[in-house]
Amino acid sequence: MKTPREILLQHHQQVNAKLDAIRHTSVAAVCDRRIKMDATPDQRSQTAATTILRTLWRELVCPSRHIWAGIATAWVLIVAVNFHDRRGTELARQDLTPPSPEVLMALREPERWFNDFDGSSHLPDADPPKKIAPAPRSEMRNQLLLT
Repeated sequence: MKTPREILLQHHQQVNAKLDAIRHTSVAAVCDRRIKMDATPDQRSQTAATTILRTLWRELVCPSRHIWAGIATAWVLIVAVNFHDRRGTELARQDLTPPSPEVLMALREPERWFNDFDGSSHLPDADPPKKIAPAPRSEMRNQLLLT
């Protein structure tokens, strides 16, 4: 049994070709009118490129404009923080003066304390310990068995 949709489509099948032709001419007329309105006489040669760019803009950017706005805001914040940080380090470099000898000595003092505590800096270099070769184990077994 056929559905009502199939019956209607079969009944109006010969009209589909006419409807497609009408649809094609009306869409072409709207596109031509839009191109004529948008283009000046000097830009007539660029109408295809501008049409493609506008179509890409409408289909790729406009539907997700909130996402693009968020990405742009994030980049603006990144650039602002980077600029602020760079400016702060430049100001800090200008304010730097070389440390005085007293400050340098105070910074080296904990290293001296550690060396005194460790004791490694005052000890003379000693000879490495001598390695004594162990006796072979097989002889030890023989001696144990004999005694």
